[in-house]
This record gives sequence, structure tokens and C-alpha cells, in this order.
Amino acid sequence: MTRIYKSDPHGKQYKKISVSVMETAKRAVLVNKMSIRGAAKKYNIPYSVLQRHIKNKNLKQQGGQTVLTPQEEASITERLKICAEWGYPLNLMGLRLIIKTYLDSQGRTIKIFKENMPGREFAEGFLKRHKEQIAERFCQNIKRSRAATSPQIINDYFDNLEDSIRDIPPSHIIN
Repeated sequence: MTRIYKSDPHGKQYKKISVSVMETAKRAVLVNKMSIRGAAKKYNIPYSVLQRHIKNKNLKQQGGQTVLTPQEEASITERLKICAEWGYPLNLMGLRLIIKTYLDSQGRTIKIFKENMPGREFAEGFLKRHKEQIAERFCQNIKRSRAATSPQIINDYFDNLEDSIRDIPPSHIIN
């Protein structure tokens, strides 16, 4: 189970600013030549926050930084989806082994991983970051022929069924 961050109840509560509002305010300053103070007031953003976003081009995300780059994580996500399409879905251990193999092939050593093997919490965080594309599920054992059935085949079946039972009274149909 991944760790769940609980904020300090006595700590300062920061205002959550949506990305779209921040981008609109930055565009107003950079493109429309509005002052930072004026844009901060208009879009209800603290002046210092807007100034930091405009002056600092390479701001990091809040919280801990990921070990892999977004491109590397997207590539691994695509590979996991391909494995699932081929009929070989992977569990958390499979994901961890794929990441270890990738890091070993790149010649990278990550100090926080024991022998370059990410931990269970890293894998759960990876799934949480990419929950729109991949998820951990129970595997259903179905035959390949059944899995390969397309919507077109099912529609053709019901069209043929409709033609074959057209003149049969409903009382004579059992199943």
C-alpha cells in the first residue's frame, strides 16, 4: 500500500491554482504586456506565485520528483499496453522487473532502488500516475478465439439469427 500524505492540521493551507488559470495569467503578462501585479489581481493569484512562474521557466512539480522522465514513463506505459493486448498482462512484479531491465540496459543506477529494482510503492505510484491508461486488474482466463471476437462478428451473428427465426412462433423458441 502506498503511503498517503496527511497534511499538518496546524500548517499553512495553500491556495490551489488551476493550470488553466495560471496559463491565462502568464499569457496576459507575456503576450498582452499586462503587469504582473495587475494580472495577479485580475486572476486572483498571489503576486509572488505568478512572478515565480513567469521568471522561472523550469519549475518542478510539487512533491517528490520521479526517477524516470515523462517520456520514459510514457514509453513503459505503451509497452505494458502492448503486452496486455498480446494476452500477457503484467502484475506489479512484472512492472518492477521491466523497469529494472530498462535501467540496467541504459546503464543507469538509481541509488534509492535496491540493486536497481524499484519497490512496491514505486510501482503503485507509477500506476497511480498513469491511471487513465493502465490499471491493475484480475486476469480473466478466456480462450484466444473468444478474445478475438469483434463487434462485427457479433452483429453478423444476430443478423443471421433474425433471418433464421423469422417464421417460427415465439412459443416454440426455448433459448
